[in-house]
Amino acid sequence: MGMGPNELPSVSVILPVRNGARHLSASMQSLAAQDHPALEILVYDHGSSDNSAEIARSFAGVQCVPHATELSIAAARNAGIRAARGELVAFASHDDLWEPDKLRRQAQAFRDDPLLQLCVAHVRCFLDDGLSVPPEGLPGSRIGEDLPGWLTETVVARRHVFDLVGYFDQTLRQAEDTEWLARARDFPVRWKMQPETLVLRRIHAGNLTYRRDTRQQGVLELLEIARRSVARKRSGESDTGH
Repeated sequence: MGMGPNELPSVSVILPVRNGARHLSASMQSLAAQDHPALEILVYDHGSSDNSAEIARSFAGVQCVPHATELSIAAARNAGIRAARGELVAFASHDDLWEPDKLRRQAQAFRDDPLLQLCVAHVRCFLDDGLSVPPEGLPGSRIGEDLPGWLTETVVARRHVFDLVGYFDQTLRQAEDTEWLARARDFPVRWKMQPETLVLRRIHAGNLTYRRDTRQQGVLELLEIARRSVARKRSGESDTGH
């Protein structure tokens, strides 16, 4: 049975976590407060030694899938995509926050455009409590700005998009979201950037992207992503005129 003209599509939310207890409760509260509630929230706890799983299970409607060993974030997201029952798939993180209307606004975009396959939104970075200046890898001028959010945490997609584009690359440690989004944009995927800021990105000392000891790995992965994109375009696989 199809949706009614005003009915919003259902959304499965996937959230990987490992030792994220410090911020997980706030993140989960922002998911629980959505004015278009998720059909399900799939939390993949991979090898946590803190009480992340206990925090996740304290929220109604959450399925917490434990793994004794650490999975990559990409592997956890891929497992969630395969298990998801919603018409749409969204991705959350243990430390970022969603505005209460995130899922509703993005689900409305899919309802209003039946051909839409991928929807992203704007994002605003904020400093975690106790952090007075941003990490070295993040220009201070970006804190508090509303920016186009080419991040997994802003993504809502139809499930079939992953059959077309492929899943997250599990060989990448940091830039798996950038690589997937680059792949999606290189393929003929119909996408939309929501004008609203719907995700608040918490900047803290543990962010892999900005840590000194992991930054070089991230740079190398970004160079590899650029190389792959150029190769796709040269081979004629993609059509970016959408």
